[in-house]
Amino acid sequence: MLIDRKLVLCRYYGKKQNVFADAEIKNSSLSIKIEISKEGSVSTDITILYFNENNTRKIFDLIRIKDFEEEFNGVEGIKKFEEFCKKNKIESKMKKIR
Repeated sequence: MLIDRKLVLCRYYGKKQNVFADAEIKNSSLSIKIEISKEGSVSTDITILYFNENNTRKIFDLIRIKDFEEEFNGVEGIKKFEEFCKKNKIESKMKKIR
């Protein structure tokens, strides 16, 4: 059983854009919120990935939470997580907010 918790995956402050990513496990389901604010833009692009209980279990059967936080940290870590999900056929639902 997964314990509800929040994880900080990325805090990137760049010259042209800032990227923030946080993961939350709640009721045995994982959600990841990614915010990208670009220089000169008044709005922030927000993408939320939702993983149902089965896919969340699949993720954490393959990798421990501590390793998840370390392995998928930072901008490159987010990209690695996308590849990890594709490779292991882990599905999510995506919601984009502008």
